[in-house]
Amino acid sequence: MRYSKESVAYDYELFAPRSPKTEQKIVALPAKKARAAARPAAKAQARPKSFTTSAGKILLAGVIVAMLCMMLFTRMRITETQSEIARATTQLEELKAEEVRLSMELENKTSFENVEQLAQAMGMQKAQPYQIHYVSYASGDRAEVLEDDKSNVLSILSDLIRRVVE
Repeated sequence: MRYSKESVAYDYELFAPRSPKTEQKIVALPAKKARAAARPAAKAQARPKSFTTSAGKILLAGVIVAMLCMMLFTRMRITETQSEIARATTQLEELKAEEVRLSMELENKTSFENVEQLAQAMGMQKAQPYQIHYVSYASGDRAEVLEDDKSNVLSILSDLIRRVVE
């Protein structure tokens, strides 16, 4: 009997005694020594194969551990570099603020009013009209040409060329 869609009954064929036709033949395996004698090459090959497999696994594990260590080291270096950048950025902002403060202080100290007050405190006063003297060179500009020394060979040649051209 097979299962049907309407019934959930047991399949009694599974519990029925089997006939000799349907029984499977059971084959006895040879003894351990006989199997070992029959396959000496297979046993010899099994050891190196397992050795290479275990060595490969160990090598693979070593490579994975090395890669993890390298990743941790690079992450550590990145974190250190980022913290150095943050410190330098903070220091730069502080120095910029200090530069603005100092420039404002310099402008305040060198303002015209402060310089005038300081000069008056030192006993200085503004120039009076009688202290001002104007200098005038209204007679005209003039240029004076000095005579060249004719002892130089180049000057003699340049004079000759100038005379020929004129």
